[in-house]
Amino acid sequence: MGVMWGVVAVGEPVAGVLVFLLGGALRAARALRDLPGRRRAPGALPARYRLHGVELFPGIGVPLSRTTRYGATFAGVHRGEPAALLLGWVNYTPIFFKPSTECAVVGGRWWLVAAEGGRPRVLRGRFGRGTVRWDGKGKLAAAEVGVRLGGRGGEGRLAAALNHLPFPPRIGGALRLPGASGP
Repeated sequence: MGVMWGVVAVGEPVAGVLVFLLGGALRAARALRDLPGRRRAPGALPARYRLHGVELFPGIGVPLSRTTRYGATFAGVHRGEPAALLLGWVNYTPIFFKPSTECAVVGGRWWLVAAEGGRPRVLRGRFGRGTVRWDGKGKLAAAEVGVRLGGRGGEGRLAAALNHLPFPPRIGGALRLPGASGP
């Protein structure tokens, strides 16, 4: 029970930040509905998104676990039609990485806010298993992570690059929601 409490205690500040950011994203999505050329008929959201964004928080290692970093938080935007914002955090191991390390993603959560049909729509889910492979300098990484949507079956993918050279660290990649076919 002590370990579980430690995990929840660490997750609460990260969850608070994400809720704050999600509120801002919803306000931005509402503002988007009044822009000319942004109207489209309601329907299913696209299954693929090109994302560009930043790492907001590198996560924190819980002294009790000594093996897993929790809450590495990021935000990315999709500037296509419809405009969208992805917020999420991942948990990974090992807690510290060095050049040429492969980290295992062991979970996390995400929210996608899209301004679709003049109204904000929110999808949410969990990250499944995945890997983050760091280059020989420990500054650039390639990530492949499973994406699960709410209570639906199937798994999509998030394929992204992380660049720790600038500050804040930059991310870019592609999100494929569950149920989409192809790469």
